[in-house]
Amino acid sequence: MKNSKLGIFRNIFLGLLIILLIKNIFGLTFSLPTTFKDLIVEDIVENEQLVITSLDTERIANIKIATYTETGARIEVEIEDKDLIHTLLSNEVRLYRTSKFMSSENEYDLYIHFYGTTHRYFIGEDYIRGKRGDYKVLDDHNEVYESVMKLFKEGSK
Repeated sequence: MKNSKLGIFRNIFLGLLIILLIKNIFGLTFSLPTTFKDLIVEDIVENEQLVITSLDTERIANIKIATYTETGARIEVEIEDKDLIHTLLSNEVRLYRTSKFMSSENEYDLYIHFYGTTHRYFIGEDYIRGKRGDYKVLDDHNEVYESVMKLFKEGSK
């Protein structure tokens, strides 16, 4: 009786260990897909300095988009147009949280400056990184990346 209980415990332990190894090797997570807008709203709600519960662009001072040139120089563009900010941050691109992804050199830093705090996101061609983790874009095209790239090019003219 004692050996069978020990065997069951050992099998459960080994099964959990195998699941954990597979999860880490392949970068699997058990999270549900979300959207870029939901990700931002969750960060807003979680921030104790902000006393808002939704995406209120009137509480956003500006956004900054930054990237680095081939020589390592940092270029930054500031956008204060509330309509452009709302359009960008309301994007419904679908995301899936992952623990492994390939970052690219074609990445933009997106800073959202609220009155009182700043949120930072890294926007790549097929991923978005933030303080909650790394997210792979599930859609064919990362509309957030395309919008950020367009705003950056227009702002740096």
